[in-house]
Amino acid sequence: MFWSLHGGATSALDTLLAGESGFTLEQLLEEEDLLQECKSQNTKLLDFLVDPENMMKLIGFVIDMPSESDSEMRRFKFPYVASEVLCCDFQSIRDVMFTPGRQLVHRLFSILQQEPPLAPVSIGYMSKVVVALFKGEDKEFCAFFNVMWTHADGGAPMALPTLLKRLMLHLGSDAVLQMLTVLCVGEPSVCEPVMAQIVQPPAESWLPHRMLVPALFEVLASADPEAAQNASVLLTMVLEASPELPPFFCEPEAEARLRCAALVKMCFAPGSGAGLTVTSAGPATLNPPALDVLVRLLARCRETGSPSACAPSLLQVWTALLAVNGLRVAIPPDVAGTDDLRRTRAVGTADVITSSLCHRHTRLICCRWGALLHTRTVGTANLVPSFFSRH
Repeated sequence: MFWSLHGGATSALDTLLAGESGFTLEQLLEEEDLLQECKSQNTKLLDFLVDPENMMKLIGFVIDMPSESDSEMRRFKFPYVASEVLCCDFQSIRDVMFTPGRQLVHRLFSILQQEPPLAPVSIGYMSKVVVALFKGEDKEFCAFFNVMWTHADGGAPMALPTLLKRLMLHLGSDAVLQMLTVLCVGEPSVCEPVMAQIVQPPAESWLPHRMLVPALFEVLASADPEAAQNASVLLTMVLEASPELPPFFCEPEAEARLRCAALVKMCFAPGSGAGLTVTSAGPATLNPPALDVLVRLLARCRETGSPSACAPSLLQVWTALLAVNGLRVAIPPDVAGTDDLRRTRAVGTADVITSSLCHRHTRLICCRWGALLHTRTVGTANLVPSFFSRH
C-alpha cells in the first residue's frame, strides 16, 4: 500500500510539464527536483531544455552577471542550476552545443571578452561547463575547435591566437587555470593519500603546446602575481607531462639560449617589483614562480637525457648573475626557511634553490639540488656534466 501511494505521487515539476498553459525556462529552474528529473532522463523535459533558444538562455544565466535589481532566484539559483544542467552527461546537449552555426560555444566563451578580473562565480561556472563538455567527449570537443580555428578569421574572437590571448589575460583566475589544466595537461587521478598523484593526460591537448608554452612563458613575467604564479603552475605541469622538452626551449638553438637566459633573469625581480633588470647595485627579490619553472626545466633536461643548449645556458647565466657579479638577493620571508636566509646577503645557487624548494615542501629534491648546484665552489663547465651524470 505504501509503495502504491508513493508511486502515485505527482511532483510539482510533473504538474508543470503536464499543464496545458505551457511553462517557461525560468519556471523549470525554480523547481527543486529539476536536476533529478534531468538525470532520470525525463524525455519531455530534456527535449525542452536542449532547444537551441533555451540553451542560449541557460548559457546567459551562467556567464552574465545579474544586476542588483534582479530577483534572488536570478542572482543565486538560476546560475547554479543552469550550469548543472549544462554539465549533464547527455549526448543531446553536446550535439546542440557543437552544431556549427548556432554560436552556443561562442556565447559560452564570450565571458573572456570582459576585462579582468572576472567575477569568480561566473567564470567558475563557465569553466565547469567547459570541462564537463570536454570530459563527455574530448575528441568531439577538440575536433569542433580545430575546424572552427581552421576557418576563423585571424582577428575573430574565437580564432586561436585571439582566444589564447584572452585566456592568458585571465590566467590570474584559478578557474581558468583549472580549466586549462584539465583540457591541456590532464588532471590527477584519485589515489591513496600516501601515493603520488598520477596525471592522466588527455588524448589530445585542446590548445597546442607549441603555442601554449610561449604564451605561458610571457605571462611568467607578468606584474600580476596571481597570473605569474598560475602561469608557473601550468608551465611546470606541461614540462612534467611532455615526453620531451618543448621546442620553445630547444629550437632554434640561438633563440633557445636567449629564452633560457630570460628565464634565469625572471628569477630575480627588483625590489620595487617592476621590470626584470638584474644588477649588482642593489638587492633583488627572489621570484618563486620563475624559479619553479627553472628547477623543473633543469630536472627535465636531465630526465630526458638530452641537455642540448638548454641546461648549459640556464646554468651559465645563473653563475654569471650570482658568482661573477656577486648579486645581492633579498629572499622574501614567505620563501626563506630560516632567519639566516631572510636577511639580504650574497647567496649561491644552492642557497636560493634550497630555500625555494623547502618552501615547496620537496625536501628530497632540495637536498639533491643543494649538492649539484653550488656555483660558488664548482665551475659551470664541471657542473653541467656532473648534473647529468647523477641519478
